[in-house]
Formats: sequence, C-alpha cells, structure tokens
Amino acid sequence: MFSPNGIHDAVSNNNFGAASAFPSCIAWIESKIDLIRKAPIVEEGQDIPELPSLWEDELHSAIASTFLTNTKALRLFAVVDYSSGTEKLTLSLDVPKDVSQPMLYFVRDPSKFVTQDNIKDLVFFGPIRNGEPLGSFLNLMHSLFVPMAIQNETWPETVKSDFTAQLHKFMANLTETVYEAKRKTILYIPQENLRDPKAAAKQKDLVQRLESTIIHWTRQVRSLLNQQDSVDVSEQAGPLAEIEFWRERSVDLSGIRDQLDDARVSDIVSVLEYAKSSYLGPFLSLRNLMHHEAVAAEDNLKFLLCLEEPCQDLARSHPEDIPKLLPPILECI
Repeated sequence: MFSPNGIHDAVSNNNFGAASAFPSCIAWIESKIDLIRKAPIVEEGQDIPELPSLWEDELHSAIASTFLTNTKALRLFAVVDYSSGTEKLTLSLDVPKDVSQPMLYFVRDPSKFVTQDNIKDLVFFGPIRNGEPLGSFLNLMHSLFVPMAIQNETWPETVKSDFTAQLHKFMANLTETVYEAKRKTILYIPQENLRDPKAAAKQKDLVQRLESTIIHWTRQVRSLLNQQDSVDVSEQAGPLAEIEFWRERSVDLSGIRDQLDDARVSDIVSVLEYAKSSYLGPFLSLRNLMHHEAVAAEDNLKFLLCLEEPCQDLARSHPEDIPKLLPPILECI
C-alpha cells in the first residue's frame, strides 16, 4: 500500500512506476477477466457456479501493477487461451500476436495517478471477441478517443483543426474497412457542432472537413451502385441465386438510403449548401439515384419472392419430377 508521501513523490516526479499499484486496483483489473470467459453449461433451473480464478499473483500482479503505475505502459491485454483444452490467462503490455482467443484490453490516462477512487474514470477496458480487433478498436475510437479529441479545448485552434481533419479521414477508412469485411456499407458521420449551419459554413476548415466526408461517401455509394454490374453470375446459377442477389442488394441499398436520410447527414448538407460547395451537387445526385435504386431493388425482390418456394422444390427434385413442377412456376411468371 502507498504511503501519502510515496504517492506525492511519484506524482511529482511523473514516474508512477517507482512504486507498486494499490492492491485494490489490481483486484479491479482481475475482476474484469470473467467478462471474456466461457460460462459453464448447467442444467435448467440450476444456479451458475462461480468461475474459479485464473489469476496467479506471481505471474499477473506485477504486470498489472506496471500498467497501472508506469507512464510508458499505456495498455494492457488479457488473453484467455482455450487452445490446450483448459483455461490459461496471459497478461501482456504488448499486442498479442494471436487474436483468435478471447481478449480484454485496458487503456489509461497516463497523466494521472490511478487510485482505488479514480480507477473507474481513468482506466478504460473492453472485450475483443471472435478475432475482430479492428471492430473492437472502432468501438473504442467511437466511444472514447474521438469524443475526447473533439471536446478538447486546450489545443491551439490550428493544431486541433488539422488533427480533427486527419482523425475524420482515419475514422472513415477504419469504418469502411471494418464493415467491408462484413459485406456492409456503413457511412462514417463525423461528430461536429453544426447546430448553426450558417455560422458553420463560414468556418473554412470545418467546410473542408465536411467536403472530405462527402467525397468519401460519394465513393462508397457509387461503389455500391456499381456492384450490380460487376457481379459475376455463372451460367449454372439459377433463379435462387438471382433471388438471393436481390435480397442482399435490397438490404444494402435500403440500409445506405436510411443512413443518407439521417438527420446528421442533412445537417452536413445544409452547411455545404450555405457554403456553396462544388462537391455537394454530385453527392445529392447520387443520393437521389440511391433512393431510386433502393425502391427498384425492393420491387424486384417483391416480385421474385413468389418464385422462391417453387424454385426450391425444383432444385431438390429429380429429373423425372421436373415436368409437374413447372406449371406453378409459370403461373407465378
């Protein structure tokens, strides 16, 4: 346990690593490990038993203490490894090479000393599951680092403006990358103060950031609209493949249409209208085209769905059964 003088000296010298962390702070880190562990299987009506602790003081406490007290140790990773058939906890200050196992990350504010009273405010944590570190990183950026940067009022205006512009570009690319792997198109909408569009339109740096955003959106939307022309459908693909294509396309287009109708997007459009941005016209034309294509995809799917069940029967049938299955399909047409 720290003495008052020990705390004062560590903070004054900005060298928190000179002493050990509070035992209660280490216990707080330990208590979060169960968030990434597999719950035991129990019979219905039975209470879930308490999980045995994986924490070993001689292996884990020193690493956790370093994270909590050393100004150069800004992150901590906890990995529960199931590859050997049993649970094994590993703590590391470096990013693990294998991200396929359940993982928990911790990050903290290096400028302040962590105590049992402020640990919940200074240490942030979250799980990384299913081998998706980018998705977890995106959530962390959205919930923590982006708001911190946007709300910071201590930086010089020019520094904050340049940093914010690069931050929005990074977040737009990160968002696109994360959801592209899931075959989804998600627009990154920057967090900006646009409550007064006329006043915002007079801020040159802000207008440039918003223009950069709609340029990125324009590319994303155009890419989605062009997917229909680039889809490679083999000659063996039947009507079920066509139905599935229009089902996915309807979901994609309606999803992007709803995003484009978001009030925050409308706020950005209003600012750029007042600013007379040359990038706004192509974006609005593309947005109108997106609405048209979304309606067309929904209509196509609506009429094709009546063929789905008889075509499924046809796909499962033997050649001799095909003649009697054709009339219901022709009636749908």
